[in-house]
Amino acid sequence: MYKLGPVHQGILERGSKTGSFAYLLLPAHIGAFTVVVGKHYNNFDTSEFPFSYISEEKGKSILTPAMNLFTVGTRRDNEKWPARDRRKDRDKRDLIHFQMFNPYIAGKITNAIRIIDDLIEKTDRSKDYVSYKGITIPRLLLKTARKYYDMAIKIYMGQQLTARMRTLADDLSLTDLRGMLASRGTEGNGKWVDICGLLSPAGKIDELIDEVKSSKLRYVEELDGHLFSIYENFDFYAWEWCSDLISQYYDYRPEDLPVISLLQIITEWKTNAVRLNNMILQDAMKEFDAGSMISYGADGDSGTRNSDFHAVRGEFDKNKFVTGLKKESEEIEREADRLTAILGRNV
Repeated sequence: MYKLGPVHQGILERGSKTGSFAYLLLPAHIGAFTVVVGKHYNNFDTSEFPFSYISEEKGKSILTPAMNLFTVGTRRDNEKWPARDRRKDRDKRDLIHFQMFNPYIAGKITNAIRIIDDLIEKTDRSKDYVSYKGITIPRLLLKTARKYYDMAIKIYMGQQLTARMRTLADDLSLTDLRGMLASRGTEGNGKWVDICGLLSPAGKIDELIDEVKSSKLRYVEELDGHLFSIYENFDFYAWEWCSDLISQYYDYRPEDLPVISLLQIITEWKTNAVRLNNMILQDAMKEFDAGSMISYGADGDSGTRNSDFHAVRGEFDKNKFVTGLKKESEEIEREADRLTAILGRNV
């Protein structure tokens, strides 16, 4: 068959992984933090569903949205990437944002929620599967996926809000609090993009491209400076984007939110962040169960096997990752309770 040329280009977004012997027929677009296992012989686009699993069942490509959100692998990867960044030079050419929850990912999640709501409403209940952009989704998993995506959004809004309130003192007035929550503009609003690890409002990149095309930017050093400015202003742009997201959920900008709504965001952040950590801990516990010990203690009984395993792998409660996650949950609860107590006096 005559072909005009190769079209075998594919995109696997940040955090994506493929299993052993996995096969993808390109072109394909895989959403962020997605695991692909099995062999896939059709083209599909799952870019709107981050934190997913793509598996193969009887030759059919199956998408399970949001199920990679609470796996130990996703969390460990998110921690080890910045830890492995050992660049010493302050002038870094690769501008990388490592945050797992950010406007780019949160924007994908909010869009995924809208898509799922539409699929739930329009799909006949007699159907076991629904097709979307070349891939198959089990219909009964749609509501579960929506629940987990909603949990992620509440965690992100709470993270951003409490980060702004971290310096909140016991005697701070509501006027001071509202000043802490005010955003400085709207440049961070709208669509975000991932430019080789640099997270940016799409509008800022469009401006940069226009300045290059019009020769306003003529030197590499000027281009570097503009990219670095986007990188350095990430927190400001991210808060502008999150402020807009909060206003969509609560009909108020963060600086105008009633105290009762602020309390709700903080409480939901604590509940969902601790719940997510507990789900990850449950997944981590699988690496210490009897199935993981099968190949240990080859020349002894079960006692020898267990001793051999613990000598090599350690114990669950003493594992560095496990203790770190438990400590994080304690810190989240402590900070949420502190902020709740301060705001409670102003209700």
